[in-house]
Amino acid sequence: IINEEISAIISHALILPDAEKYLPKPYKDRIQRQLDDEHRRMITRAGGSVTKLNTELAKEGLTITELFDQQRKQMLTIDYIRYRLLPAVSVNGRDLWEYYRTHKNEFSLPKQVQMQIIALPFNAFLAGGNATGQELLASRDAAKKQINAAAEALASGEEFTAVAKRLSMGVKKRSGGNWPAMRFGNFQARKVEIEAFKLQQGEVSNVIEDEDGYYIVKARKILPPTSIPFEQAQVAIESKLKQKQMQELEQDYFRQLQSSATILVPKDIVAQVTELAIKQYRK
Repeated sequence: IINEEISAIISHALILPDAEKYLPKPYKDRIQRQLDDEHRRMITRAGGSVTKLNTELAKEGLTITELFDQQRKQMLTIDYIRYRLLPAVSVNGRDLWEYYRTHKNEFSLPKQVQMQIIALPFNAFLAGGNATGQELLASRDAAKKQINAAAEALASGEEFTAVAKRLSMGVKKRSGGNWPAMRFGNFQARKVEIEAFKLQQGEVSNVIEDEDGYYIVKARKILPPTSIPFEQAQVAIESKLKQKQMQELEQDYFRQLQSSATILVPKDIVAQVTELAIKQYRK
């Protein structure tokens, strides 16, 4: 983290003279307005007290003047990089199509299942704390009895949502056991997920015993695999390609600046900063 911060400080220091000299005045005025707005927000968060704000900043070894000077310099360099390099960023239709053609996996959605679950976790039948072996066995028996009652209710024709609201003890009980649609590999109870992805839409599983409880799952809705058409993907692709170009241009620009500068970093700077941080924050 310290090395990354040192690198950022060096980059800003190299760019700042050009930013101060060449960034147009409207850009600088906008930055100042943003800083003024942030200053007012900080005072408001400090209860309207400048004194309190100064006290809070002093704990971080800063003053208001130092803080906003740092922020101004950072905003100047960031805006100047965009001002200088953005005109060189260009993406055409051929670039968009080539990326789409060679990255089809990024624009396809796998099968998703919206599960509806009746859950009877064993710990829902425990009083809490360190349970004895006998209490653990009793909780399993109670969960088994209740999941069987749920299975019987479903077999008799009772609607799944009603059974879930009445007998489930899972986190989605109040919504009738409804979970959002998700792709395979995103649900914590793996056995439940495996069964859900075997079902046809509307089908209900048998009782599932997992390591932490009993479950019955319904495949409420199945979303088949789909592909995002090129027309819909173009905006996202253009943004990604422009960002990549911008990063490459920034790296080239930094290398040019560094090649013409003399940069001296003390060998023990990381150790010094670490020691100061420990002194300041380790109470």
